[in-house]
Amino acid sequence: MIDAGNAAGPPVESGPPSEGKWEPIPELTDEFSGTSLNAEKWSRGFSPDWPWLGRQPSWFCDSSVQVKDGKLQLIARLEEPPEELKSKGYHTFAVGAVISKTKVLYGYFEVKAKPMDVRICSAFWFTNVCTDKDKPESLREIDVFEICGGPGPYERTLFNTIHHWKSPGDDKHWKMSTEWKTPTRPTRDYHVYGLEWSKTEIKCYYDGHLFATYPNTIWHTPLNMVFDNEINPDWFGVPKTTDGFPATFNIEYVRAWRRVDDPAAPPVAPPL
Repeated sequence: MIDAGNAAGPPVESGPPSEGKWEPIPELTDEFSGTSLNAEKWSRGFSPDWPWLGRQPSWFCDSSVQVKDGKLQLIARLEEPPEELKSKGYHTFAVGAVISKTKVLYGYFEVKAKPMDVRICSAFWFTNVCTDKDKPESLREIDVFEICGGPGPYERTLFNTIHHWKSPGDDKHWKMSTEWKTPTRPTRDYHVYGLEWSKTEIKCYYDGHLFATYPNTIWHTPLNMVFDNEINPDWFGVPKTTDGFPATFNIEYVRAWRRVDDPAAPPVAPPL
């Protein structure tokens, strides 16, 4: 576990590191000031870009995603899925997912967010979105945060993980991770979460405080940005229907920059 001192204080809108020359990445920047999701930047759910319907029993539902009051809102609701999903183990809980239509390699990424206050994981992460017909040779993942907001043993735990799922000649899953205790429950207010991803290091921040650093040994694949909710039965358990639904994971903004004076940082990939 890495401890950054658990320094409390207001959210810090820090922007990219002072070292280097940075420019915004418009395709991955959104203040969510409108009344609908920007379809040029984002997709609701993984399908059809990636035919994943959510982690059972929760299922990704388009109506669980909305832009309202200057925020992207991912809403967990009590709702039964279509009949064809019930045979696959989905039931009771409709949740939301939003995936960028653009892939990116390296940069600084910052969100101001408040996870939902029920026992469902609110997450901000990066992965290779693909289709069954276009499986990537290398599959990577960077989980900036996974937070189970409901009262219990994990109510102040920020889970942060980088995954290797597969690469040519190596299908073994391995990961590096950090469990960091936040100063207060993240569900009580908005906090700023940052990812600094370069060719040599992966660093993660909470309200401007560095809480995790990893050597970047293999995370050199363009990835999509993801916000979602998931029930994790083997990790956090399944919430009760009386736990306070509907519940909302609010994202006030997402901002992204690339370092233009870094020859290793290519432009963003074209939309899917």
